[in-house]
Amino acid sequence: MSGPGDSGPGDSVAATLLPAALADHQAGRLDEAERAYRTVLQVEPEQVDALRLLGLLEQQTGRTEAALAHLTAAVRLRPDLGQLHFEQAGLLKTHGRLAAAVEAYRQAVRLLPELAEAHNNLGNTLALLGRTDEAIAALRRAVELNPNFAAARFNLANLLQGEHRLDEAVDEYRLALASRPDYAEAHFNLGSALAAQERHDEAQAAFARAAQLRPDAPLWTLRAAVSYPTLFDSAEQEAALNRCLLNALNRLADARLTLDPAELVHAGGLPPYNFHFTKTDVRPLKESYARVFAHCFPDETPSGSGSRRRIGLVVTAGSESVFLRSMQGLLERIERGRFEFTVVCPGPSVELLRGQFTGTEIGFLPWAGRFGDVVETIRRARFDLLYYREV
Repeated sequence: MSGPGDSGPGDSVAATLLPAALADHQAGRLDEAERAYRTVLQVEPEQVDALRLLGLLEQQTGRTEAALAHLTAAVRLRPDLGQLHFEQAGLLKTHGRLAAAVEAYRQAVRLLPELAEAHNNLGNTLALLGRTDEAIAALRRAVELNPNFAAARFNLANLLQGEHRLDEAVDEYRLALASRPDYAEAHFNLGSALAAQERHDEAQAAFARAAQLRPDAPLWTLRAAVSYPTLFDSAEQEAALNRCLLNALNRLADARLTLDPAELVHAGGLPPYNFHFTKTDVRPLKESYARVFAHCFPDETPSGSGSRRRIGLVVTAGSESVFLRSMQGLLERIERGRFEFTVVCPGPSVELLRGQFTGTEIGFLPWAGRFGDVVETIRRARFDLLYYREV
């Protein structure tokens, strides 16, 4: 790349300094490279190569505002160079300027229509804006240009899974893995798509392979163990799955791994939903499940209120009516001298539930935020007993 204009002193400075500066840059001698780029720009402020390379160096060293300014200057000087638009788009995306990033990526794919990476990045940015159909189209174009582009197939599969187009998602995950067999995230998300299709043997195998590839993600091991069918084929199948789960839980609990409970939902390692519909005694499983995470929290003594036991009743969004049908009569009749009840629920549910307990002494503890925030809200309350009907 080179800037416009007649030849002059800057040309010889750039020709002399830039090759050595680029060699320094590529060798990791960033201070030397930066000094040379700035020297060129002092003589020729519109030297496009120097602007671009300085911008890339600044991006590499975390100075993204300065990097964006230099790359934007380069784009203004040479709007015909697709690589400049591509690099500028990445910085715009980093700064959260997604609409501007989309336009820059569109310029990149117009000028470099065969650059699969530009189509992939355009698709990812469109997805962040919620423009899913356009994102899918861009990602399909990326994999048409490069059928072995595993990351683009993974991104495409994720969008298809989000749209509940599970057959297509599974196909794309498998194609991604054909190109990159050690792609742990693709194995894991393939497992999620297969589980949603009730293909639990295949899902369990995919989760197990993901966990094998990522020993630093112990919750993935848990996800493999909790891949249960909605309905069991037989009592024998249920018993076998329960044994496998109990063994996995005990291994994880005994290992006392560093776990982040806030990641539990994202990792999909929640207890099987059909636990509370089975006739089997699953208390040992629940106790082992709790033991996996017990060491992650401080060992605190419940606060208590004199002789009254403080009981928290967890109600999730959408289950208010079920809670009222199953618990309202009990709560209105139970002896208040022995127990203090608090309903723990999302903020919007408080008024809905409060109006159903007029004349009844019940407290409310609203929650908000992500799963980790909810956990911390409940932990700080230090109940003597926490009751959640789905557990």
